[in-house]
Amino acid sequence: MKSQFLIGSFAAVCLPAMASMQHCQEDVDSALCQSYLSGKVAGALAYSDKFGLRASEQQGFSNRALNTRANNAVVQANKRYCQDRIPSNEDLVTRLGEGIEQGRIANDNDLTRALRSKLDCERLP
Repeated sequence: MKSQFLIGSFAAVCLPAMASMQHCQEDVDSALCQSYLSGKVAGALAYSDKFGLRASEQQGFSNRALNTRANNAVVQANKRYCQDRIPSNEDLVTRLGEGIEQGRIANDNDLTRALRSKLDCERLP
């Protein structure tokens, strides 16, 4: 009896954390979907510097030259440029929900791509 209680309480605690893209495809406005999208956005914002391949990390002669000669100036200019251009959490969740409803975001890979495109404001040199 005690083990059944522990299993039941564990499931009650963990089930809300198991939100996934499937919940969003069923109902974008559901609490599970909104929780899932909020978690994805929070994670992406927390690691926005490391989220995806940034313009300064792309390969090519001009980018390598910039990295060796003017890297700090370019980095600082992009930080100033991007400072006010990153959308808020709520705005990102709303935009992602709209993308799911319109069928442009169908799976986790599409969701990651959409987040990268909305968070990448760096200008190419």
